[in-house]
Amino acid sequence: MKRFMKPYKFFDHTADVLYEAYGQTFPEALENAAKALFETIADLTLVGTSKKVTIRETALSESELAAFVLSDLVAERDAHGLFFRSFAVTRFAETKDGFVLEGVARGAPMSAKAGVLDVKAVTHHETKAERKNGNWVVRVLLDI
Repeated sequence: MKRFMKPYKFFDHTADVLYEAYGQTFPEALENAAKALFETIADLTLVGTSKKVTIRETALSESELAAFVLSDLVAERDAHGLFFRSFAVTRFAETKDGFVLEGVARGAPMSAKAGVLDVKAVTHHETKAERKNGNWVVRVLLDI
């Protein structure tokens, strides 16, 4: 399988933040999409991992699942006042009703020093996950 040079790539966009994250599996691509989200929000070198939040989602497709999980991470950031540094998928499965995913985000309380950019939301209609050349690509548009 082809390995990508970097786990994610940012693109120019007129008003928002657009990026693609890559992985050999859907969970790996989603973990990389979460890391790109976190890097957009905060300087990760200044974010610890003393707090953890569990994310659980179900969806009809991988694209929906990516949008739901990334949106949950933005909501959890706001609800708990945290900057996240990492996200690890602990369970991913296809069911008769679609897909289920569980994962753990680790981070620390927000600080002005670590903050980079306020992400308002993950744009659901622009977020998609697909297989390309034997690997997974998760494309994300963030509303800032």
